[in-house]
Amino acid sequence: MLETPQKTPQNATIEAKRHKNATRNATSYRVIQKLKGATLYARPSGKGRVSYSVTLYKEGKRVRNALFAANESDAQARRRAIEAFKQIVAEFEKGIVNESTIAASSTNFFDFFEQLIATKRPNTAKAWRTALYHLKKWYGDKPLPLKEITRPLCFSLRSYLEQCVVRGDLKASSANVVLAKFKCALNVLYDSGMITVNHAHALKAFSEEKPVISFLTTTELNRLLATPPPKIRGYSSHEIATFLALIATTGIRPVDARRLCWRQICESELGCYIDFVVSKTRGKGVSQHRVYLHPHLVFLLKAHKERQTDFSPDGKIFPHLPSERSHTLTLFLRKWAQAANIVKDRLHVYSLRHTCATVLLENGNDIYTVANVLGHTSTQHTSRYAHLLDVQRAHAVMRLAIHPTAQ
Repeated sequence: MLETPQKTPQNATIEAKRHKNATRNATSYRVIQKLKGATLYARPSGKGRVSYSVTLYKEGKRVRNALFAANESDAQARRRAIEAFKQIVAEFEKGIVNESTIAASSTNFFDFFEQLIATKRPNTAKAWRTALYHLKKWYGDKPLPLKEITRPLCFSLRSYLEQCVVRGDLKASSANVVLAKFKCALNVLYDSGMITVNHAHALKAFSEEKPVISFLTTTELNRLLATPPPKIRGYSSHEIATFLALIATTGIRPVDARRLCWRQICESELGCYIDFVVSKTRGKGVSQHRVYLHPHLVFLLKAHKERQTDFSPDGKIFPHLPSERSHTLTLFLRKWAQAANIVKDRLHVYSLRHTCATVLLENGNDIYTVANVLGHTSTQHTSRYAHLLDVQRAHAVMRLAIHPTAQ
């Protein structure tokens, strides 16, 4: 059960200091909700954002659990913080606590790692389980006592991953993920006092080759959309073609495009648009994202709507797509591109998102506009398309109105 801190003569000085700090930070920390001795706080972090955290007590010791940061005016993020707070309190009563308490009750590193995976979200836990698989493949299926985590052992892990990269069993990016999860676990163990020396800082990441971005130019995209889509067994070729056209003209991620519903399509004086929450930045408290629809895409959506036999205003726009794990969409796109006489290497569905950025930049839009359309939280993510800005820089210099006259 959760406990409240007991006041005794021995900790009177500590309580006085705590009261002084609470008075000093009264304007910084705001109490959102209290429940069974636990408190949900919101602390302003600057630029209109707040950081949500939970403080509770176990056996007289204070335990703090950071949740996430969000916009101060985001009511949806506030509700999500309250729901997470109630879940943490419920888990705390059952003995499930935060990472530091898990580390305090562990002596085997792999047991601690598995308990750490249980605290992660499903989409994050997948990478952690993959890292655990490679860690056990390196050390063997036997317990790894915390006292045996030494500097030579950490370098042994890096050497093993380096050999896997050289043999081609792992990509450098995958090896870096394993190394990052291992270092994160060491940081938690060190912060909780279970290990006295943290060797995470000594493990350097592997150098990664820049990925080759495959995309279509404006001319190639027009040629693709003008070509009739190929037939596909078991699915509607027009539905898949409209789905791919939506990604290419709006830059919406495929995972978000699959979840779109008809009721999300709205119309204003500026044209038709779609409001949706980006799944990748949903945990960061980012509000709804809006993208406007090209007139040709609106025409395709209307034709697709008329073909739907099970149409519902609350139904999905693309209810009968192949599974995300299958390569059916990629094969369909490559076959469609081949019919349009487009030769591209490594063309896949996500290439159409890159195509949207390419077309926007080719038509004279700045990188900030492109970042806003794609839903990037920072222009650093959009800098991968910097090679396309060279042409714009050259044209900008050539347009300078400089006409020197002879002296």
